[in-house]
Amino acid sequence: MSEYTNTIPIENVVNAMLEAYQPLVDVFGDDMEPDRITRQSAKRYLVYHIIHEDPVQLKQRAAVTVTVRVQIDTYASTRATASADGLLCRAAFDNKTGMYGGLEVSRAWWESYNGTFDQGNERYKAVNDFMLRVNLN
Repeated sequence: MSEYTNTIPIENVVNAMLEAYQPLVDVFGDDMEPDRITRQSAKRYLVYHIIHEDPVQLKQRAAVTVTVRVQIDTYASTRATASADGLLCRAAFDNKTGMYGGLEVSRAWWESYNGTFDQGNERYKAVNDFMLRVNLN
């Protein structure tokens, strides 16, 4: 039976994938954060959420691969800007593979898009959902 030895959080993978795509870094800089933005004064910002991790079970071994759903929200003062920023996220994640944050992403793909106005933040929001297949060992 395989032992589960990974101690790297999936958040590191998502962070690394965001930071690896220079056009996102150019637009958002430090305004890319998990779960909520801490600087409400930012005009444009990106918030990501790890919605769930599902193990890929192989017979009677510990799961060494997980499928992860990630939601990335981009906020801006106009719908067009929020949508354009969402397209940058799509370019950063869709069909990507490689080592990110110390773990191997064997496949990443875009799942869905939703555009809306966020009343609480008084900004337009583009919501993109992605799936990542991550090898833990």
